[in-house]
Amino acid sequence: MSLTGEMDNPNLTVGTPVSFCLVKMSATMPLAAPQAMEASGQLVTQFVLTSQNSQAVPTVAVGDRLEARQGATAAGGADCMAPLLLSATFQADMSPASMMQAR
Repeated sequence: MSLTGEMDNPNLTVGTPVSFCLVKMSATMPLAAPQAMEASGQLVTQFVLTSQNSQAVPTVAVGDRLEARQGATAAGGADCMAPLLLSATFQADMSPASMMQAR
């Protein structure tokens, strides 16, 4: 199981930390705080959590939100109170392939 998040072309400088947080109905969970880096000529910030690396991968449900926030804690962890850059809400996968698997 894995959870991946990426923000392309943030209006930030290389090395700026970006906190990724999962907002659920009951709580907000800090996930990761990678630094913005240049890849293939564009600025990218991304994280990958995978159970294969013994990382805790949270369960995500429709309606949960993934937030990207500018900054990190002094220890380098995700700061879910930092200024909001971007928020995306998880939605049901309605693609034909996922509909076939659900049957």
